[in-house]
Amino acid sequence: MSSSISAASAKDLTNTLFAKLDTQKKGYIDAADLKTAAGANANDSKVAEVFAKLDGDSDGRVTKSELSVAIEKVGNELSAQANKSRVDGAKGGARHAGGPPPGGGGGPPPAKAAASDADTAPKYVAAADTDGDGTVSDAEEAAYKQLLANAEAKAQAQAGEYQKVGSEDQAAPSAVNVSA
Repeated sequence: MSSSISAASAKDLTNTLFAKLDTQKKGYIDAADLKTAAGANANDSKVAEVFAKLDGDSDGRVTKSELSVAIEKVGNELSAQANKSRVDGAKGGARHAGGPPPGGGGGPPPAKAAASDADTAPKYVAAADTDGDGTVSDAEEAAYKQLLANAEAKAQAQAGEYQKVGSEDQAAPSAVNVSA
């Protein structure tokens, strides 16, 4: 199964994020750039921690290549979490809250209830929190939203392809011998 971030979308995301962080067009991001992007109220030690994780060669500069590697890691982690969630769901991970089904009897059985927001919110925070500090920065939030948008677009494209294939199968004429 492919990663939830395609190579093209990861490149676009890297280019966009890098351009927003490298405001002085130096060709690299330094800790001051990251601090500026994080905002005046950002915790300096957390900014330094994030910067250290992005700075793969520890030279005090985050290149576009290093940022790309970090975005790829996020994509792989999100993909792994999504796959685990699918597997858990297939094993009956989602549970119905109990009680009678809504709407009375008849009809198909009700769908299994999704986990509550209180159960799923920490999972989304963990998925978006690439530096593992327990909070989601603006940059992490933007990257996560882009990942979700890309996944949604991919799912819609696949659904469109399935519908197209299904309608072609139904429209195919059958061979009928009409000679008398």
